[in-house]
Amino acid sequence: MIETALAADDLRVGLQDRSPWPYAIEFSNGVSTAEFAHGEPFVDDPLAIFRIFAERLPDGLEGGQALDVGCRLGHNSFHLRQRYGMAVTGVDASEDNLAKARYLAEVGRIDDVRFLRADPNQFLLSDRFDLILHLKTLELLRDPFLALRNTAQMLTPGGCLVLEHAIYRDPEGDDTLCRFHPHSGPQDRDKSWWSLGPAAAVNMLRAAGCARFEIVHESPEDEHIYRRLLIAYRSGQP
Repeated sequence: MIETALAADDLRVGLQDRSPWPYAIEFSNGVSTAEFAHGEPFVDDPLAIFRIFAERLPDGLEGGQALDVGCRLGHNSFHLRQRYGMAVTGVDASEDNLAKARYLAEVGRIDDVRFLRADPNQFLLSDRFDLILHLKTLELLRDPFLALRNTAQMLTPGGCLVLEHAIYRDPEGDDTLCRFHPHSGPQDRDKSWWSLGPAAAVNMLRAAGCARFEIVHESPEDEHIYRRLLIAYRSGQP
């Protein structure tokens, strides 16, 4: 729910101009992005993943700094701002996603949330963050280890990373193996590059400087590919 002082008719005009919408976003004046053309796929519960790990987040995040990699429309960024009072940086490679996110922040008068366009493969800031979200992004990156190394570098000591990614289950049981999905043209732009074996993902995080891993959730997608949600912490004391 985004609180807004905008009249319903005025908001509908703005949302219509920016459709299609890939997520259902509700507003306090009764308007919803679900009223307009849908993206494919369409997600009717944008915070469903967040709720899975919300109770496992560490204490003391209130008022801290957060980074949302692959922020899409900024729904998780807005929730971090509203629920935890965090200052949030959202990053996405799609200018269309960011334009929608900035519009939502404007109509909701949500402060201390900024959105940057950047390639998540190489994204690195000098800023340090207490919490970083990396949800359903890693498999879409050509350079997952570089992305994880940069992510760990941006965490404060003891900082928390929430990572959701596709994992590969080797039929022979070797969890260190990864599966590479080659792209053959522009039609593959939004498809996965990688599925990482569960041990491979943890090994990458260790090599990047993380420790203390907690598996939060795992769900099957097809015969050998699953989705895993885990929390990792950067080495060192907060």
